[in-house]
Order: sequence, then structure tokens, then C-alpha cells
Amino acid sequence: MTTFIAWIKNPTKSIENLNSFILKAKIETKVSYLSDTKL
Repeated sequence: MTTFIAWIKNPTKSIENLNSFILKAKIETKVSYLSDTKL
């Protein structure tokens, strides 16, 4: 709920945080996939 209030106050910042979180998750998934295929 606190995150929702913060999002209303500063939506752009929250979207940037969300995008960087998604990007980080994608990179981690890709890295783990590559390490799995090498084995």
C-alpha cells in the first residue's frame, strides 16, 4: 500500500524502478539460461 501512495506522488520514478527491475530480471534469466546450456 505504501508503494501505491509513493507511485501516485511520483509515478515516473516508480516506472523507472519497475523497468530497471524487469531488465535486471531478464538479464539474470538470460545468464542462468546460458550457464545451463554450457553445462
